Amino acid sequence: MPIVKRFAFYSLATLTAFVVLWMVIVNDQAIALNLIFIQTPSINAGFVILLTLLLGLMLGFFLGTLRARLVKPKA
Repeated sequence: MPIVKRFAFYSLATLTAFVVLWMVIVNDQAIALNLIFIQTPSINAGFVILLTLLLGLMLGFFLGTLRARLVKPKA
């Protein structure tokens, strides 16, 4: 069973990586973002998608690690 889970994980991770790269290549339209305090210059839409996904992955990993350290399993 661990082999199946490992295969599923790596397959899903590889598929996600290819989908992100495909979005970056296909979405070559320039967009300007109006954030709360900053207005960005024109940026590639695919690059914005890539940065958003990477930020979400890092934030999720950080919060998961923080939760695992704070919440101790009951014996």
